[in-house]
Amino acid sequence: MIDSKAVKLSVLDDAVCVESLSVSSGFRSDFYDCMTSRADAPFELTDASLCADGPVKSLVD
Repeated sequence: MIDSKAVKLSVLDDAVCVESLSVSSGFRSDFYDCMTSRADAPFELTDASLCADGPVKSLVD
């Protein structure tokens, strides 16, 4: 016989999700504004390294 257990899932409030996305978006915008000319390349490099699945060993990868 298999015993089943009830599991309560917590769902984040929509306001919390919107606020965290707003903070993240603001950070990205401020970070981009801090860069000097040709900001796209270092911004994309930083974004790619932060979104990597594992540790980044080389910026070329």
